[in-house]
Amino acid sequence: MAKLKRINGEIIGEGETIAGIVQANKANLDGAYLRGADLDGAYLRGAIGNCMEIITTQTDRWTITRTADVMQIGCQRHSIERWWAFSDRQIEAMDENALEWWRKWKPILQEMIEIAPARPTRHENDEDR
Repeated sequence: MAKLKRINGEIIGEGETIAGIVQANKANLDGAYLRGADLDGAYLRGAIGNCMEIITTQTDRWTITRTADVMQIGCQRHSIERWWAFSDRQIEAMDENALEWWRKWKPILQEMIEIAPARPTRHENDEDR
């Protein structure tokens, strides 16, 4: 049984996995201690990050939630590498307003991730994967 706690020790939630707790409870992760957490498979839409392992950014259209290796924009969740590699056609297929938004926000997001990267979690540090 996994427990998700704040830095002060307060329990935020309990469940099979940390990812499951986040998904099931739409947990507010403010102050959560996620060092070593395995967030593989966590659906991050609506999650409020802790500004360390999970970073949330509000934009003019979609909310962006990211870890060190995954970024979710609205309902689209992909690796950060894959986001940067998408063609205009692939972005355009996501939503009728996506390409215009992406052209504006892609360079901003790249700079944000470069200057303020998310702290890796256990999964992102696990070299056996």
